[in-house]
Amino acid sequence: MMVMNYAEDGDLRRYVQRNMDTLRWKDAVEMLCNIAMGLLNVHKNGTYHKNLHSGNILKFYGCNIADFGLCGPSSSSEPRGVYGSLPFVAPEVLAGGSFTAKADIYSFAFIMWEISSGKPPFSDRPHDHSLALDICHGFRESIVPGTPLFYEELIKKCWDADPSKRPDAEEIIDALLSPYAYQRRLLGLDEYSLNTVDEIDDFDAFEQIVASRISNTQYPVAPDIHPFAFYTSRFLLYPNLPTPTNSTYLAEPSQTSYFDLYNPTNQVEEIITFEEYDTHCPPELSETESDNEIEEEPYIPPPPMMHRRKSIAPPPMIPTS
Repeated sequence: MMVMNYAEDGDLRRYVQRNMDTLRWKDAVEMLCNIAMGLLNVHKNGTYHKNLHSGNILKFYGCNIADFGLCGPSSSSEPRGVYGSLPFVAPEVLAGGSFTAKADIYSFAFIMWEISSGKPPFSDRPHDHSLALDICHGFRESIVPGTPLFYEELIKKCWDADPSKRPDAEEIIDALLSPYAYQRRLLGLDEYSLNTVDEIDDFDAFEQIVASRISNTQYPVAPDIHPFAFYTSRFLLYPNLPTPTNSTYLAEPSQTSYFDLYNPTNQVEEIITFEEYDTHCPPELSETESDNEIEEEPYIPPPPMMHRRKSIAPPPMIPTS
């Protein structure tokens, strides 16, 4: 049995929704660093949380990961299916793959997105086989307008369909703190620590990037949630899911990356980005110059609803004379 302090502020989801009007990007970075540090401690022991979502993050003296009931190493003897909240479950796990540390990182991406938007992911649609299928095809939430570039880039890396392309917990911490580190070097301040963030809050460029308030004009603080969108952990088993892929196209970046501004030696290359789909339609493969170069993967519809057949009473027996 694990005994923890009482979390007066509740879980992270409730905290974000209650404080969205005062939450700043600096606050988001601090909370996410707490969570990433907790993941780092879990992963360095060769174990994985396996059920990471904003309802399992408690807010007291920072952010603390809770609900370690499923925490442990992966095992080939684990039963089919997964226990969790569908929007936070990595596509390779949904498709029947083994759980790894990178599956926790995928969950972390949607915690980042929820903090920036003020609402839980995929709240406008049922959490069913159709959503699981879309996730495996690379469907993701849209980045909230006004999100700092370093934050947006990190989200996209963490929810990549290829686990090998996701950063580990230590790399996440470095990415979250890199804007602080750069500005501290400009100001000649000592090595960064979370306790000294306020020393550079007055620096205009940094204020615009990290210390500004999170804009929540697009998403209301208390959004309407679909009646079949579930954010408590439950058993998930969706057969016949395809191998996860990114819904991608090659495009020139619309603007210079935040990190490229401060790393002039980096060359801007073609980047892979996620296409935005209508949330009510299954994703289609992107168009290319030659349709013959891509083998289109067949769309697998969700299994039909089974209805119980009505019993038919036998005809009455006619007495024989």
